[in-house]
Amino acid sequence: MRPNIQMSPLLLLIPIVLFACFIVLAVRGLSEDKQGKTRVSDIGKAMPEINLPILNSKKTFTRDAVKGQKILVNFFASWCLPCAAEHEFLTVLHEALAIPIIGVVYKDKDAVITNYLAKHGNPFAYVLLDREGRTAIDWGVTGVPETFLISEEGAILAHTSGPLTVAIWDKYFKPRLIPTTLNNEKAP
Repeated sequence: MRPNIQMSPLLLLIPIVLFACFIVLAVRGLSEDKQGKTRVSDIGKAMPEINLPILNSKKTFTRDAVKGQKILVNFFASWCLPCAAEHEFLTVLHEALAIPIIGVVYKDKDAVITNYLAKHGNPFAYVLLDREGRTAIDWGVTGVPETFLISEEGAILAHTSGPLTVAIWDKYFKPRLIPTTLNNEKAP
């Protein structure tokens, strides 16, 4: 015979309290002030090679396609909720910037991305397919979305992990849009 064990009503609350704590931490983790972590260890390093197929094309993209230009490189995926959250801001940047935004699709299907961009708009000058995630590994991407600002010479000027927001853009990316080589002529 099993003894009759009565469970305290307080013990029944433990799973509920733990779940509530998890929700609070998750919401805090996605809040505006917690989004995006800049990685200064990458600043100044040469951007890794990039050689990927272009979405809906038989062509391949390499750095030579935008040689001598600053570029913004954004790793994203259709299944990534933070990527969807930053998509509208990327569209605003596309309209405001004079530099190309390169979208690198991380482990996604061509048809799904085509539909995603048709639905949400396409802020990218090129949409590249990193089907197996090898390029993301080469770039040190730890999860999508991640965004890099690359100089005309191919050096990383700014890098953030997580959704690119106005606050992150204004603090870390926008100041680095000035020319990397300044004219040494004296002003009149």
